[in-house]
Amino acid sequence: MKWRSLLSGPGVTTAYQLYKLLQFTSSLLVSILLVRLLGKGTDYYAWESLMVGVSPLIGMITYAQNNLFAQTWKPGLTLHAHWQMGTTLGAGAAGLLVVLALGTRLAPYDVVLPGCMLVFASIAGQDAENWLLKSGRHTLLVWLGGIYFLLLSLGTLLPLWLQFNLPMAVWGAAGVNMLRYIVYTTGVWRGWPPTPSTTSWLLFWPLVGVAIVSTGTLYLDKIIVRWLETPEGFQFFSVAARELPVTLILANALSLTLAGRIAEAGAAQPAILADMQQQSRKLMQLAFPVTWVLLLSSHWLFGRIYRAEFAPAAQVFNLYLLLVIPRMLFPQAILTGLRLNAVTFRISGIEAAIHVGLTLVLVTLVGYAGAAWATLIAYGAEKALLFRYARRHNLPAREGTDWSRWGLYSFITILCWIVSLQLG
Repeated sequence: MKWRSLLSGPGVTTAYQLYKLLQFTSSLLVSILLVRLLGKGTDYYAWESLMVGVSPLIGMITYAQNNLFAQTWKPGLTLHAHWQMGTTLGAGAAGLLVVLALGTRLAPYDVVLPGCMLVFASIAGQDAENWLLKSGRHTLLVWLGGIYFLLLSLGTLLPLWLQFNLPMAVWGAAGVNMLRYIVYTTGVWRGWPPTPSTTSWLLFWPLVGVAIVSTGTLYLDKIIVRWLETPEGFQFFSVAARELPVTLILANALSLTLAGRIAEAGAAQPAILADMQQQSRKLMQLAFPVTWVLLLSSHWLFGRIYRAEFAPAAQVFNLYLLLVIPRMLFPQAILTGLRLNAVTFRISGIEAAIHVGLTLVLVTLVGYAGAAWATLIAYGAEKALLFRYARRHNLPAREGTDWSRWGLYSFITILCWIVSLQLG
């Protein structure tokens, strides 16, 4: 089946998936080249330590911003209201990073200042892509995304190629994000509406809670591993703790756009559910086979893409690849589209408790691989609880999945993982 047909569907879904693929490709390229340029020395350790503070702030807030756009698909909010919210949140997150860095000595001080600018600009400019998506300028979104991620890669890596120090690389990433924010701000001011909207804040705070307990645990893993493991173990975990890019990006983009369509319709209509099943089936046909190939070749790839000393981290990476199984289920799209934020918050809280508790226990017992096992168990439990709630309240979450195909592909995935244990 051709790649184009695998990504076929509503224009908004395809554009957002392509944009997110460009985003992840850029971040993966930067990560690989940073490992090759910095190795296992103190500079790479300082970079990953900084990311322990930067990544959760950006990840959690932008998660909530994206879901807010889905929930306000109709009638929508003014551009100026989203700009105000993004700027305020970016400034607050940057201030929080200063407090975190000063209080815990998370990273050297000379990388904290550009890290704060990176946090501010990443969050404050996040809604630029959402507004292009929502206003129907899908082609422009993909083209500008490609230019932005190219500049971001060059801004981060070029200082290191030119033999500058690590803080200059962080300044480069921050500068490119500031450029995006300035362009976005200029566009907002050209059509500045006279009155703001408070609707965004009323819907936003419950989503922040969901983001903290659902995505925050992924970053807590790094903090726990950094605390309990050796510096070498922490660096191995930082390289290995990644899901399959195609799965993560396309699944999240599909879930977000489906939630937006449900919010716009006011209900999970049969036509939307039918399209949900069709789109998720196409995604399975791409994500599962790629996972099988990576499971069987990851040990060889790690030693060549990164460095030979990072090859042992491949077994932990393979555990994260198993997340493709629950990722191909989309009950959260139904609940998000229906604005059941209190429900998703409670279920995410249960998932977070399972996740953190298991991480603390398993990392102590088996090392950094325990964090991967905790993630897999907790994420599967969250999906089960979402389906259980939907069934008890007669919400059509199951109708959006081709269960026979999902079951077959999941079985093959587990077999490939078992074989990979022997290959490593």
